Amino acid sequence: AAVFWHFGDKATLFHEACRRLLIPFVEELKRELERMEPRKRVLQLFRAHEEFTSENQSVIEKFVGWALESPSLRAALEQPLITLHEAFNRELAEAVEEIVGDPLRAAALASGFLSLLDGNLVLSFLHPDPAATRRRREGLRLLAEQTLGGCEET
Repeated sequence: AAVFWHFGDKATLFHEACRRLLIPFVEELKRELERMEPRKRVLQLFRAHEEFTSENQSVIEKFVGWALESPSLRAALEQPLITLHEAFNRELAEAVEEIVGDPLRAAALASGFLSLLDGNLVLSFLHPDPAATRRRREGLRLLAEQTLGGCEET
């Protein structure tokens, strides 16, 4: 009863839980990316996405399950999750644009890279094999290197 008195309804509770999970991630990511060379920033963004989703996989899986099962929870979670997703995409596009120069191409590449990261997350729910996860992550890095020209880690 105290939970519903404080939050009002289940949707508000899930919105607040989502916000508390995501805000520290976004703030730390911004600190890590300051003054980083664009190719390294792209790889750091990949790494940050992978670490965050790995560390929070069970919570993310529950949120996704609830959002798919309940239209009201989907409506409550959609805005904060899409906002975070778009902010991450913009950050990635800014780094890519510094490399390729063309804002439209950078936006498309960033969306493609983020789609691959999202696909890797979904596959980690369905096929949680560590070797397969490593292979998918390495494949993404190789695609980025081929696309962006020498996006090697140091």
